[in-house]
Amino acid sequence: MGALALLCAGNASADHDSALPIHIVVGTPAGAQPMARVDPARSGCTAQLPDRPREVWNRGLRGGIEQLPAVDDKGNVILATGSGEMVQLGPDGTEQWRTRTGVGSAGTAPVILSDGTRFVITAAGEAWGVTAQGTRKFRVDLTSVGREIRVAPLPRDDGSVVIAAWSRMLVLSADGTIRDQVDTKETLVGALLGARDGIVATSESGSVWMWSPPLAPRKIGTLQGTARAGAALADTLTLAAVVDNRRLTTMDLRTGALTTRETVSGLEGPPAAGPGQVVYAASMSGLLIGMGPAAETLRVALSPQTTLEDGGVVVTSQSSPPVLCDRAGRVAFVRGDGRVGVVSADGRVSAISSLACYDPMGVVPAGGSKFLVACRGGTLRAYGP
Repeated sequence: MGALALLCAGNASADHDSALPIHIVVGTPAGAQPMARVDPARSGCTAQLPDRPREVWNRGLRGGIEQLPAVDDKGNVILATGSGEMVQLGPDGTEQWRTRTGVGSAGTAPVILSDGTRFVITAAGEAWGVTAQGTRKFRVDLTSVGREIRVAPLPRDDGSVVIAAWSRMLVLSADGTIRDQVDTKETLVGALLGARDGIVATSESGSVWMWSPPLAPRKIGTLQGTARAGAALADTLTLAAVVDNRRLTTMDLRTGALTTRETVSGLEGPPAAGPGQVVYAASMSGLLIGMGPAAETLRVALSPQTTLEDGGVVVTSQSSPPVLCDRAGRVAFVRGDGRVGVVSADGRVSAISSLACYDPMGVVPAGGSKFLVACRGGTLRAYGP
């Protein structure tokens, strides 16, 4: 490996692909979600979602679920609990092992490194590496660079992982040793992304940074607003983000040029990036939109009480997790009230009759046309064809 994992966008030219650098990010096997938002591009796009989903299993975990789970290429589910433990479930939801990760709850979602190590950063400022069998591999004290580390880490294909602590970016080697670090002098938010030319980070002020270790980071441009939830790559050279909870914006990573694709009040990020540079996002009011480079591809109400009027919506606002898409243009969602469903490429909504929970954290692909809904109270539900 050594090339950037294939994006769902899948439309980069051959000369772009040939320029991909070595040792930037780990490739993503089909059906796996080794990191937050599926892959290094944070595309929020998986191979396949079910047309008409149904619940196939559910499980309650003691201690609650602190962060969204990671899923390996065998369908095993790795979770961080509120009681300071890492837990692995099998593809059928059966618990395989449970390991303590210090005294702190998880500060970031667990990720899977290229050698199979399960990795998490706790709120106490410790980085933990656990083997696929559940035994401790390393523990690294990161309090010298900061506590409350919240930016989603980025695994690389040489076994290392890139983390962000406040304004700094650091590379931890496969044994937990700090290898490189830089300071952007700006508070970083969201998630680190693996792009064609290096590692992309976004700051609280809206600045976009590119870092290609061992070179110094460089500022590409600004989103002209805040994208605290993070961004996604619509293709190898295009960044997409929801800015100020209202603008669906793309940035050319070569020039920093911005394009506003749509403006919707209460829009929530990060967006999901599908084939053909189509990006999807939903609003708090329950409006799902899909926007291509030149035109809108989808506009549909996710909630029964949502009323579409002249392109707008009338409904009580409620924050909900970001959506998940697949290569066929389907979109999976869970609303803040626990309503779960899948939208087809032509806008048909297939919703589950029962609610997943009243505190959903997000939707996670689980391979084989399945997806998971994780709930803070400790419930994990799997849905499939």
